[in-house]
Amino acid sequence: MAAMPREYEQLKRTSDVLDDPLLTVFERYCEEAATATDALEWSWKLVGWQALSNRVYWLGAGGRTEVTARALEWLASELAFGGGDLDGGLAAWRAIVRGGLDRALVAYAGANPLTNQPAAIKMYLVLDGCDPATYRRFVRPVSPSLPEQPPPPAAVVLLCHRVAADGRTAARVYVLFNREDYERPDIAAYVSSAAGSRALEVARQYPRSGFALKRDTTDMLGIGLRPTGRRTLDPECLCTPVMIPLANAAARVPELHARLHRVSWVTIPLDDESLAFPRRLREMNIYVVLDGHGAGA
Repeated sequence: MAAMPREYEQLKRTSDVLDDPLLTVFERYCEEAATATDALEWSWKLVGWQALSNRVYWLGAGGRTEVTARALEWLASELAFGGGDLDGGLAAWRAIVRGGLDRALVAYAGANPLTNQPAAIKMYLVLDGCDPATYRRFVRPVSPSLPEQPPPPAAVVLLCHRVAADGRTAARVYVLFNREDYERPDIAAYVSSAAGSRALEVARQYPRSGFALKRDTTDMLGIGLRPTGRRTLDPECLCTPVMIPLANAAARVPELHARLHRVSWVTIPLDDESLAFPRRLREMNIYVVLDGHGAGA
């Protein structure tokens, strides 16, 4: 197996995932897709006062669809993923992987003792456009909160499947925009309809943001402080509301504190209380770019 980055190995030793066979599958995927890698990120899930440190993300590069498709098909086979909650099943999923993919993300999430959720691998397909037929067939069925019409072309749409260690699967949809996109009335209306006016207000403050609608767990708002492809932190972010719970989390998690300058994304629940940014959110996911993978200065 190809060596994982030293910082990954260091962080893995601070978590409780050393003997999880599903993590071994994730690491083998990273080997299969090595030439399509853009970055690796470590993530912490904070729930109340507790922090789970057993999660890691592989971020694929654009323009490497052949390598990515082969690796994803290998992973689907390893996980016995059948695409059962997708119109057309596994054949439809493979068609997207082979012909409708811009790039991909793959994540490992260890078991969550706070919710009794088993470990899982999540496969995110970044769609190469989302025409009305694709939206109606694959995207909108994931959540009744999505508007009837597809988002404007400026949107980046991700179709995700979470495959748990017990074999259960669940679909999720992520829709992302750049900050300048929210000036367009059609985009503002789409986001407000799907995620609410308060989410739109928050999203406007950050370089990149978006919402995640999930069948199996909490809907989230994602805030990109250093989004993929933008390797420097926008100084304006240092004065935004998300920095208060983020700094509070870093004060409690030494490994995060040491990497605070490399935070890429923060996700928070898509509800009014969380979007008001109390000092300590009931749930928060924080992602950092691993050293040696384009973190920037």
